[in-house]
Amino acid sequence: MAYLAQATDTPFLSSAGPIAAIIICFYAVLLIILILALGIVSVLLFRWVNKQADLIKLLRPTVDTVNKTTEAIQRGVPASENENQIIRTIAQGPERLKTIDHQVDELSDRVVGYAIEFRARTLQVQTIAQAFFLPGLKQPDVAKVAENLTSNPPTTSEAVKEQMPKFPLTPLPKTNGREPAASAIQRSNVSSR
Repeated sequence: MAYLAQATDTPFLSSAGPIAAIIICFYAVLLIILILALGIVSVLLFRWVNKQADLIKLLRPTVDTVNKTTEAIQRGVPASENENQIIRTIAQGPERLKTIDHQVDELSDRVVGYAIEFRARTLQVQTIAQAFFLPGLKQPDVAKVAENLTSNPPTTSEAVKEQMPKFPLTPLPKTNGREPAASAIQRSNVSSR
C-alpha cells in the first residue's frame, strides 16, 4: 500500500493511467471494427459463392444433355432436330475433330510421300550427272567396304548365299551383228533369281 501511495503522489504516473486507458480503448474499438469488417466481407463472399454454385446447378441439365447427345453421335445416331442448335453443334465437335484428324493424317502422309519422292529424284539426278560428267571418279572405297563388312557381319541368308556354288557364265560368241541361240549347256548355267 505504501507503494500505491507513492505512485499517486508522482504527477507522471498519475497522468499516465488515463492515457493508457484511452489507448487501450482506441485499440479495442479498432479491433472490433476490423472483426466486423472481416465478418461482412466473409458474408458477402459466401453469398457470391452460393450464387455461383446455384448457376452451376442450373448448367448441370444442359451439360448432361450435351453428354448424352455426344455419346449418341459417337454411336452413329444423329442428333434429334428437337435439340438446341448449340447443343447439337457442341455434341458434333468430337466427330468433327476425328474427321479433321483423319484429313491431317492423310495430308501429312501425302506430304511425306512427296518429300521422299523429291529427295529420291534429287539423288537420282545427282548420281546420273556425276556418272555422265565425271566417269571414273566414282570408284568404290575399298577401305570403307572392308570396314563395313567387319562392323556389320553378313546375316545368315547372306552367309548361305556366299557358300552356294556359283556357276560360271560363258558369253555367247557374236557373229555378223546377230547373236546365235544359246546352247543347252549355256541355258543350264543360268541361275534362277
